[in-house]
Amino acid sequence: MRPQPGHNDIHRPHQLGFSPRPSSPSNAPNAPNAAGASDPYAHPDDNPSHRARLRAMAANPGAHPYVRKHAPENDPENREIKALRTRERLHWDEIADRLNARRVAAGKTPSFTVAAVYGRFARVAPRIAELDGESGFDYKDFLNFRHERQVSAAGKRRRQEPPMPVLGEGEEALLAECYEEVERERWENVARKFKVKAGLRLTPAQVARRWKNL
Repeated sequence: MRPQPGHNDIHRPHQLGFSPRPSSPSNAPNAPNAAGASDPYAHPDDNPSHRARLRAMAANPGAHPYVRKHAPENDPENREIKALRTRERLHWDEIADRLNARRVAAGKTPSFTVAAVYGRFARVAPRIAELDGESGFDYKDFLNFRHERQVSAAGKRRRQEPPMPVLGEGEEALLAECYEEVERERWENVARKFKVKAGLRLTPAQVARRWKNL
């Protein structure tokens, strides 16, 4: 009688006439492709975050299309900063004001500051010049320059005054009238403030005379 196999009689692969099947590279965890490298058909600047967003879009057809951000050297505001500084030779505060005005018109937050404009120019202007083929461009040549502004005795920068218009007799009379009105208002304001602080009431004329005698 042929003996029955017991619990310990386990058929091994070599006893059955075949070898264990090796694990497929595609089934092994974290295994590379057949070439042993990254996908040769992948975009050179592809990244896991980009692929994850594409998968999310495929799973949700109603989602907004995913558009990659502009590179800094292609950003319209960065290019505008470079043009305003190098071509129109505007100062940093003037550039910030102009860009903020455009943002407000577009319904965006006017968040540009002098430091932000300066930083963007220093970081991105060389890349824009390289992309556009501007040989010999040195952003340091445009960081500090003096133009179209006068420097007062106190050392503070101020804008250059526009040319003086020609005034007729009527305009000169109005100018004198405006001056007199402001002078009267000035002493009235001084008298009012003096009464609040000192508790003494003086007329505008008394305040003016007393001031001249000080």
